[in-house]
Amino acid sequence: MIETKFKDTEVGRIPESWEAKHIKDICDVKRGVRVTRQILNPTDIYPVYQNTDYPMGFYSKYNVEANIPFVIVGGSAGLIGRSPVRYWAADDCAYFTNLNGISKDFLYYELLFRHLDIKKEVRTASIPRLDRSAIEKLVLGLPPISEQTRIATALSNIDALISELGKLIEKKRTIKQGTMQQLLTSKKRLKGFSEPWVETTLGEHILFLRTGLNPRVHFKLNTPDSDCFYITVRELQGFDIITSEQTDKINHSAVKRIDERSRLKIGDVLFSGTGTIGQTALVKEEPNNWGIKEGIYAITPNCKTLDSSFLIYYLHTTSAISLFSSMASGSTVNSIPMAKLLELPIQLPSLSEQTSIASVLSSMDEEISSLEAKREKYASIKQGMMQQLLTGKIRLID
Repeated sequence: MIETKFKDTEVGRIPESWEAKHIKDICDVKRGVRVTRQILNPTDIYPVYQNTDYPMGFYSKYNVEANIPFVIVGGSAGLIGRSPVRYWAADDCAYFTNLNGISKDFLYYELLFRHLDIKKEVRTASIPRLDRSAIEKLVLGLPPISEQTRIATALSNIDALISELGKLIEKKRTIKQGTMQQLLTSKKRLKGFSEPWVETTLGEHILFLRTGLNPRVHFKLNTPDSDCFYITVRELQGFDIITSEQTDKINHSAVKRIDERSRLKIGDVLFSGTGTIGQTALVKEEPNNWGIKEGIYAITPNCKTLDSSFLIYYLHTTSAISLFSSMASGSTVNSIPMAKLLELPIQLPSLSEQTSIASVLSSMDEEISSLEAKREKYASIKQGMMQQLLTGKIRLID
């Protein structure tokens, strides 16, 4: 094993055989040319990048070769991207030409690695901006071209794995959505079930329907040292309640006041009836350290006729979502009054068929969650690889 000797540079400690150079000394930074949406055509083949890493449309011409990275300098300023095909860089998109001593793939990963340094140079105003000079003065650690190629290949390989997992996840989600539409409308029946479904309303099959409290009236919001959460639509994630650093905090007395009104129980379905209507979650454990916002409805199903999991899936069908739109009202913020929600039409099979349908869909959700966890794992591995390979702590040399 050959020992790597390091040297101190403007970019930090790098191997002695590497060079530290400003971007302006190894390539030219160009700003794209403005195009209007009116001249774009979905049948054209060249994507146009303006102020994000997602194409704003397609054009009949290109001004940048494939796989040349770009940096967004307006709008989502500081965002790094690249296109696998030739593309048109518009005026809020900076790209690179005349690369000398650096490969385009290695440059892309270096820019990703230095993303936070680039973001620090963004001028925040009504529209965030990034000056071209801020990109040009960025210092990169450059190994020999042969090592650059090996590093870029290793990172490209794991990117390919992440991309393939993303495609598989989207495919599984599409299959699940189709299965939901078939099973939850009785167009497709599971083996062993043939009894007719019943046309009814939600109110006929729930025991209680409650909501939370408004903090402006009943308690103080944002208690930083508290370990209690105030659950809003942001935290309702399908079947789960996801709390984070952004979740509002309340004190224990506020939780108690909310509980006195909402009386949340394990098995309750939470439903957002205000603002972003239709978000759901299942109460899976005793809510001792959280309470729900006014406008989040807690539904207690009659467990003899309505399965909680089946209800959540039903509330996410296209027919239910369409009904929410027709039931909503409000001058500034749309909402569904609780009385209206009780009138929601619903088709119900027997409880055993409900449970079986929910089980099939839950298995599909578990498979998707497993793939998402795998993708996150590979993304974490990629970050570790970049940290090691782009600083020379791990060398890919002959």
